[in-house]
Amino acid sequence: MPKLLSRILLAVMLCFASSVAQAEWRRAGPVWNADDARGKCPRVCGRDGWDGNWRQTGPGFEAICNCGSRWSGGGYGYGSGDRGVDQRRGGWDRPRGARTVQVDAGPIWHNGDAQNKCPGVCNRVGRWNGNWQTIGPGRSVCGCVTR
Repeated sequence: MPKLLSRILLAVMLCFASSVAQAEWRRAGPVWNADDARGKCPRVCGRDGWDGNWRQTGPGFEAICNCGSRWSGGGYGYGSGDRGVDQRRGGWDRPRGARTVQVDAGPIWHNGDAQNKCPGVCNRVGRWNGNWQTIGPGRSVCGCVTR
């Protein structure tokens, strides 16, 4: 009887462990902007699902998409939609009670520009989470985690 119980427990644990989704970054080839990411990343991620995060990684607009970790938040752009992870610094947990807000930053032309502008923009409300998005001609927002 104890062997049967331990086998059942092991089977239940294995089923649970296999159902936990793990996020992973996948190469997407060149991604030019948020609209392009909205088209390419879901195809790259397939049935694992795209969580809205993407970022350019090198020359020629080479990019990666974050797949497998769905989140109910919205937004698109450079790693956009806060998932509680600062992708620029290798990861940090979003403090409990903190929330993500989009703060107007004027025009942001590329990732390097965002890295210069967004920390100062977000400093008024908290800190930059590494995300930004172009929302219209000459208009961009930075993703900020509130204090």
